[in-house]
Amino acid sequence: MSTENLFLKTVPVLLKTGDREDVKNAIIVSVELNTLITPLHKKELVVRLTNDSDLLFLYTLVLGEEDFQNLKAQQGLLVDFSTFPQNFITMLNMCLEDKHNETSKFVLHLVHSTSPPGGRSFSYLNVVEKNPFKHLTHLSLKLLPGSDAETSKYLASCLTKVKNERQELAARLDVLDTDLSARLKQTQEMLSEKSHQLDVLRSDSSAGMSSLSSKHAEELRLQREKAVLEKNSLHEKCDKKRQDLEKLHRKFSADLESKRLELEQKNKELLDKKYKADGMIRELRGKFCRTEEEKQRLEQDVLTLRQRCTSSERSAADKEKLINHLKTEMAVLEQKLTDNERLLQRSNELLESTRKQKKKADDDTDECQKQVNRLESSVKTLSNELNKANDIIRKLQTDIKTYHAKLKIQNQITAEQEKILHEKSSTIDKQSKAADTLAEKFAALTQTNKALCETVDSQSTKLKDYEQQLKTNENGT
Repeated sequence: MSTENLFLKTVPVLLKTGDREDVKNAIIVSVELNTLITPLHKKELVVRLTNDSDLLFLYTLVLGEEDFQNLKAQQGLLVDFSTFPQNFITMLNMCLEDKHNETSKFVLHLVHSTSPPGGRSFSYLNVVEKNPFKHLTHLSLKLLPGSDAETSKYLASCLTKVKNERQELAARLDVLDTDLSARLKQTQEMLSEKSHQLDVLRSDSSAGMSSLSSKHAEELRLQREKAVLEKNSLHEKCDKKRQDLEKLHRKFSADLESKRLELEQKNKELLDKKYKADGMIRELRGKFCRTEEEKQRLEQDVLTLRQRCTSSERSAADKEKLINHLKTEMAVLEQKLTDNERLLQRSNELLESTRKQKKKADDDTDECQKQVNRLESSVKTLSNELNKANDIIRKLQTDIKTYHAKLKIQNQITAEQEKILHEKSSTIDKQSKAADTLAEKFAALTQTNKALCETVDSQSTKLKDYEQQLKTNENGT
């Protein structure tokens, strides 16, 4: 868990407790943002009220994103959880700006409520705007007083803080004591050295005091004057250097103050950018999830299209086999048609021969009829040859009937052969039409297969584009 301190200042708060008189105290308001990484990534806003004069004064609010949604719905807030801390801090700063003004516009109220029997008491921290018409409560936060464990933890943290400050002050005091001791020792050594030199000079001067008193007095006077001049010069230099150092210190302090203000402004801007970046990251994560879902859906579509393409290729292969089989059957039927054409040609030749024989028989019949007529005329004249002629006629008539019966049978055979030939022609036409239909279906299936392949290529291209866009979004994130 990572903790980010957003606000830690002393703010005047008006304490209201039942029928007691309202008391205005300086309360330390702390606003922190805790980020929980495990098991789920979530953020919590922690608001804590403490008082240095009363260490048992502790009120805490832990506001999560779900609790903020309930607070937003109850109080009609118009901000999100990501921008709520900054808006709340802005209100606290407005309360701080008016703390020295008796007619301040924004004030904080801490309203204590009576606890139910056996229940835990709580208080409301209200941000109130005062105007001539009414007191308007912009925000009301429900804070719970610290339990024994929380109070102990808070007191332990205060004690740890005080110990750390004490250790830091003790370390600084030790360093300062060591420095001063070293300087004192160095000064004492210099004093002892100067005293020794003075003693040496006194012994030397006492040895020749009688003979060099006037000379030494003059030299001493000159040395004193020179020492006074040097002392004044050194004093002036020290004063000048001290003034320069004071000016430099004031300038350095002003620069540090300006840098501090600039850094605070930059820190505020960076916080705003951080909140915006957090919002953008959540938006990009949402887009990433939607893109991932779209990618999975497209992968499923591509898999479905590939399966369809595979089934279409199998169906096309089956159709191609069927077409090859039909082509084989068509070749067999064409061979049969050729054989039937040859049989029809032979049947036509036989029919022509039969027709010639019939014509010849008709000619023979006519000739016989002529002979009969001649015989009948001869019967009148030749009665003796009548019986012979009758026998010959009967025999010829019998032959003619036999020939006519044979000719009738041949005509029936020819009609049946023509009927069979007509049926074969109809079958061949039907097979040709079926072959044309299958060829058209094969062409349609080929076109469908080509369209499916183009669709698969298009979906693959889109999938690559989505994957590239996803990689770009991940790199940007």
